[in-house]
Amino acid sequence: MESFTEIDIPESRPYPNEHAARITDPKLYDEFKRTNDKFGPGIDAIWGLKEGEISLQGIRFDKNKYTVDEAKKWLKDNDYTPIKFEPATEGRTMDQVIETPEVIDEIVEEVIEDIVEQRKELEVLHRAMAVEMSPINEEKRTVQIAISSEEPVERSFGMEVLEHSAEAMDLSFLASGRAPFLMDHDPEKQIGVIESVELDSNSRRLRAKVRFGKGALANEAFSDVADGIRANISVGYSISKLERDPKKANTYLAKKWRPVEASLVSIPADVTVGVGRSWESSTQNITVISNGEKTMSELDIAAVEAQAKQAAQRNAAQIVELGARHNKSDLAHKAISEGRSIEEFRGELLEVIGSKKALESQDAGMSKKEIKRFSIMRAVNALANPTDRRAQEAAAFEFECSRAAAEAYGRTAQGILLPAEVLRNWKRDLNSSDESALFSDDFRGGDFIDVLRNSSSVMQAGARMLTGLSGDVKIPRKTAGAAAAWISTEGGAASESEMTVGSVSLQPRTLGCFTDVTRQLLI
Repeated sequence: MESFTEIDIPESRPYPNEHAARITDPKLYDEFKRTNDKFGPGIDAIWGLKEGEISLQGIRFDKNKYTVDEAKKWLKDNDYTPIKFEPATEGRTMDQVIETPEVIDEIVEEVIEDIVEQRKELEVLHRAMAVEMSPINEEKRTVQIAISSEEPVERSFGMEVLEHSAEAMDLSFLASGRAPFLMDHDPEKQIGVIESVELDSNSRRLRAKVRFGKGALANEAFSDVADGIRANISVGYSISKLERDPKKANTYLAKKWRPVEASLVSIPADVTVGVGRSWESSTQNITVISNGEKTMSELDIAAVEAQAKQAAQRNAAQIVELGARHNKSDLAHKAISEGRSIEEFRGELLEVIGSKKALESQDAGMSKKEIKRFSIMRAVNALANPTDRRAQEAAAFEFECSRAAAEAYGRTAQGILLPAEVLRNWKRDLNSSDESALFSDDFRGGDFIDVLRNSSSVMQAGARMLTGLSGDVKIPRKTAGAAAAWISTEGGAASESEMTVGSVSLQPRTLGCFTDVTRQLLI
């Protein structure tokens, strides 16, 4: 019994250790299996599975046993016509396509910096520090505290430093006299109010005077502070602008931030642990700007960095390829170093070489005879029957034209790409309206659908049926019963009361229907 090995078709191709001959498009299948040495030593078969059916999807050649020419000769000798042949890459990756990897790293750093700079006021962060035990006024129930400093705090994207300057801090709410003083950042546990704040420019700290309330929780908290039991303060704040610190690696300065509350907490004020200072997980809420609207999304910084690097590599590769095609490699390298997109580079290149010459021709180079020879029906038939070798051979010319069109368009097709010359040559398309005579109706008389009819719910409820009647029906009934009343005095007489009777009359009704049936219908 033949054994299979289940595999995944990777996104990155060609493969480093083997030549790949694609017989059919892998996108036609749901999963894949592999048979090693199916056609001999060093020649493996890749099978595609779709809805329980299996067919040959590709053939792989060990590069140590077969050269490119030998692999192609084997395919030809065995009547296999691949839709694509990919030689082994010798381990070559996309990074080696880009001639300046340092430029890519700089682009990636700029992308990450842009993401970090887009953090807005929708997110409230926290950081803790110890209470500076200034004189406590027990009569007025006030305490002088320092609520924030420029001590670095570790975030998922790096070290975060709050700049303590009048330009960077928005103290409008904290200095209003209405800012809350909370217990453990719980908005439902307000134990006081921040009466005033002061920025100490010498020590680079924000100081405040808080007044405790007179509730049970506030009294308990004030007693703990006075006794030195609770001695840690945490500030809640939001950041609207972050900038990379040019003097320290992996450090970001909060150039615009706004404190919104202060809290009495139990976590010790430590450099790496505590409220707002604990080691954060790899994910963090970051504000991402999309089409001018602010939305919150939970992003993995590592994933964002990987995606940004891949996007930058693709963009740089496209710029290098387009620049080399028009002998403008120096212009391409300059565009990469300046972080330009492929669309911006196309516009710049068009201005340099002139508007009369197209940057990228999408023609596949077909002659008029080849355009007439191209048959979409043969191509569709081959795609619909991937295991039919005769259909594949009949559509070999169409597949060859599709590969040429894919190279001209700069994209791959899930099925088949029509060359631009073929599209321009078509005058009109076939459709079911104009060509209705080519289609027949499928009459299914056995599936006749009857009309919906009303169903009596009274009968279903168990109403009694009267049968054998010939005329009107009259049924007597009691309409009212005798009424009893209280006797007001001892020995008094009771008042007379009688029941009343009536009847229910039922009359027969006739229901009829007439349908005229023609002789032709009966036949």
